[in-house]
Amino acid sequence: MRVQAASQGQQRPPQFLSTHPSDETRIRQLEGWMPEALAAESYDLNQNVVGKSLDGLFHVLGDEERKIRTNPGARLTELLKDVVGSTARR
Repeated sequence: MRVQAASQGQQRPPQFLSTHPSDETRIRQLEGWMPEALAAESYDLNQNVVGKSLDGLFHVLGDEERKIRTNPGARLTELLKDVVGSTARR
């Protein structure tokens, strides 16, 4: 509403010549979108954090699997090398 008050009395080009909708059109559109926006599922921070964490985990797993498929030696991590090496010495 501040925009409307500030622009009172100013000559504006017709909406079809402008790069922005008129104030009246913008207000009408926002009011029309409000019921849909309010009815949308509420944002769940926990679900978002868990989902993003799992996305990251699967991304890393995919990278590791790609390394293993291209280089079988990549299967052995330092820890696994220690375990395999200790059992081989017995």
